[in-house]
Amino acid sequence: MLNKHKLQRIAIATSALMAFGTTQLSANAETVTITGAIQGSTCSLSQTASGGETKSFTMGLGTVPLSTATSSPTAGTTFGTQTNLSFSLVAPGGGSACSFTNGTSGWDMSIAPAKSGFITTINGSTFLSNMVSLAEGGTDAVVRLLGGTTATPSNVITLTEAGSFVSSPTNPFQAKAASSITLGAIFAQPVANQKPNSGTFNSVLNLAIDYR
Repeated sequence: MLNKHKLQRIAIATSALMAFGTTQLSANAETVTITGAIQGSTCSLSQTASGGETKSFTMGLGTVPLSTATSSPTAGTTFGTQTNLSFSLVAPGGGSACSFTNGTSGWDMSIAPAKSGFITTINGSTFLSNMVSLAEGGTDAVVRLLGGTTATPSNVITLTEAGSFVSSPTNPFQAKAASSITLGAIFAQPVANQKPNSGTFNSVLNLAIDYR
């Protein structure tokens, strides 16, 4: 009987060891992921430095008579009147100008078409294509986008799907907290020696604020 009791004790000890080994193997196969974020109040966009916070903007190019478009031998020739929209920073919630903290010295805006495949390259320059198809009554005219920190910007923006800075093609983040950034848009001829088709134009840009 004594020997049988010893065998039982050994069996129990062996079983416990196997259970411990299984637990160790399971622990080694697991992972722990820690996620989180720290975010302070950021500035918001407005069309005036003391205006309300704005989530969406509209740039109206107006109805341009087809007669104003030329049959230029150079594709990409602009026509019509450039429309400009100036953006300013306001404090979160709007109502007052924004100020920078935490070492930030400049800001810029980044823009990109809301859908891929709507950037047209003509003679080395990029243009915004129409998101309204010809079948839907759209025009094949394209739009040149310009940017800068003046009321009538002249810096041609090189569009990319990932996003392009608006204030300057070479020196972004030059705008200060109280400075505005202006986006300009104007129609352009899509092909050489031919006027564009008449029709509507509509395109949506994603816009982001960047600080540095």
